Amino acid sequence: MADIEIPKGYREDQQGRLVPEKLISKLDKERDELVRLLAEEGMKLSAELAAYKARAVAATQKFIDRSAAEYAAKLGGDKGNVTMSTYDGRLRITLTTHDRMQFDERLQVAKALIDACVRRWTKNANANVRALIEDAFKVDRRGRLDTGRLLALRKLEINDEQWKEAMRALSDAITVTRSRQYLRLQRRREADGGYEPIHLSIAAT
Repeated sequence: MADIEIPKGYREDQQGRLVPEKLISKLDKERDELVRLLAEEGMKLSAELAAYKARAVAATQKFIDRSAAEYAAKLGGDKGNVTMSTYDGRLRITLTTHDRMQFDERLQVAKALIDACVRRWTKNANANVRALIEDAFKVDRRGRLDTGRLLALRKLEINDEQWKEAMRALSDAITVTRSRQYLRLQRRREADGGYEPIHLSIAAT
């Protein structure tokens, strides 16, 4: 949708109506100018931070690859956390990678197989096991599953063929939709030697 060309002497209000400048109060005009100024400065800073993050992540990954090449190996693999410090330990950075996952229809197959296992196992026992399984499949207020709790089921060493088939269906149901990298900067406190974050967020400062 193209921007409306605003005639001279008019301003567009929040409903898209053109209002003559002479009908707008001085306070409204000053508020408009203040918000516009601060927002435009903020957008510039946001773009600069995004560019900084891209440069920092690329430089960090390049160094990780260079360091790993000396040992013909990959540092920590393609995923996970990598932390590097200055020689004196006063500053450090941590690069982490988080995958966003989604589950396809095979999740329901896994759930059916797991339910069958639980029914067999709890026929003459209490319902605690069933409660644990049901908790793993709960959704949050946005209707999203907790992938961490679901993936934790795969770590359970249960020697049952139906359970193993359920875990195979669960693994096959996973699709990584996006990987996102995070860069955390920290500095060491002189008082106690602990580390505190170097904030790059207005909300955190």
